[in-house]
Order: sequence, then structure tokens, then C-alpha cells
Amino acid sequence: TIIRRTMLAAVEGGGTTWVCAVARVEAPTVVVESASFETTTPSETLSKIAAWLEAREFVALGIASFGPIDPRLESPTYGYITATPKPGWQNTDVVGFLRARLRRVPIKFDTDVNAPALAEARAAADASLTSLAYVTVGTGIGVGLFINGAPVHGLLHPEAGHISCPLAPGDDLDPTGLTSLNCANWHEVEGMCATRALARRAGCDAADLKDLDDAHPVWDAAAHYLAAMCANLVLVVSPQKIILSGG
Repeated sequence: TIIRRTMLAAVEGGGTTWVCAVARVEAPTVVVESASFETTTPSETLSKIAAWLEAREFVALGIASFGPIDPRLESPTYGYITATPKPGWQNTDVVGFLRARLRRVPIKFDTDVNAPALAEARAAADASLTSLAYVTVGTGIGVGLFINGAPVHGLLHPEAGHISCPLAPGDDLDPTGLTSLNCANWHEVEGMCATRALARRAGCDAADLKDLDDAHPVWDAAAHYLAAMCANLVLVVSPQKIILSGG
């Protein structure tokens, strides 16, 4: 069935699942139809996404992906997932693949945290809101920044999940295998309180974290490191709002 209305399309790329959706231009937050596909190989996953999108009419496509990505329009690798730790997805030309199948529409590409930062700022409908940080906590920790009316890209794009935070008093977590930078005495917030770190602290599987009591000490550790990260964001970027989200 081909939907023939004035629609917008969206794709969210995740390490486990990719999601496609369409919504009407006049109500972009109301999803009319969606589908999800398991993240396998780039060719298989993106082919399924392209086929789903080809069966629908829309005027523009937005893509938000796990990273790192290249969101710079002037770059020869614009639209790529670049040096990701996700096996098989390094240097994947996401935009190029979909553009070859969907030549009729403009495409925008950003991180899976910058896109919701932009969406939250737009949804606020507050003219005085010019800065916002969007934090997602899951397998990793990502931070999207909306500053002066636009997502921040700069040299790369924000990677605040890798900033160093002071150790919580008495914290003896061994972060081996949990960090990306692997710098001595660098207490990477992602390595201290992302899903795998919390599971290691609690001695359980990541899937069982949701069953822990609210009084479990693992949440004190999470609160410490996330609060420290938020303090760093305030001191460096000075966002008017910080939104904490699950990933």
C-alpha cells in the first residue's frame, strides 16, 4: 500500500535495531506508520529500509544514527557512519546508499542525540530557549547539543559521554573493557555509569537492571556520574535545559 499524503519520513539507526517512520507535515510528532529492522550488515539493513521507504510518498527524510558519524555537509564523507565500534559498520555511507534509491527527496543526517535535541527544542515552542543538551544513557552515553537555533557539529560532533568525572567516594569499580579512551586516571562517564558499568556494579545482566530496587546503591553511582557530567555541561556549554533520557 502506497501512502499518498504530504508526509515526512524519519530513520533512526541503532546498534540493535533501525526504525523507520512517516508522519504528516502538519503533525510531525504523530507517527502514522512505522517499521523496525534488526541491525545486521549495512547492505542488508539499509536495503530493507530503502524498500520500506520506496513504498511511501514523502517530501523529506531525516536520518539520526549511532556514531561516530560525519554530519558536515562540506565533507567528502558526509552521511557516513565512521569509526564506530559496531562490527561491520565502519565507514558506511548511509546517506549515499539511501539517496541512490530515493533521489526525489532531500535528506538530512545527524546523530541520534542531536536529532532529539533539535526535536525537544522545537517542541518547547519557547522563543527564549536558545540552548539545550539532550543526554541518552544506555549501552553508551551520548549528548546532543542545540545551541543558538541549531545542532552543534564543529570539529566532529559532541562526544560528552567520554568526558572525565571525579570518582564517587569509595568507588572501586574496575572499568576495564568499559571505556573508549583508555587513558590512565581518566574516569570516563560512559565507563562509570552506562548500562554495562551499572550491570557490573550490581552483579547482574544488563537486562535485569530494571528490576533493581530504587534504593539499590547502583543508582547512587549513576546519579553521581550523571550529575558530574551535567555540571561539566553547564560550565562549558551553559545550556538552559538538560534532558536526561534512556537509550
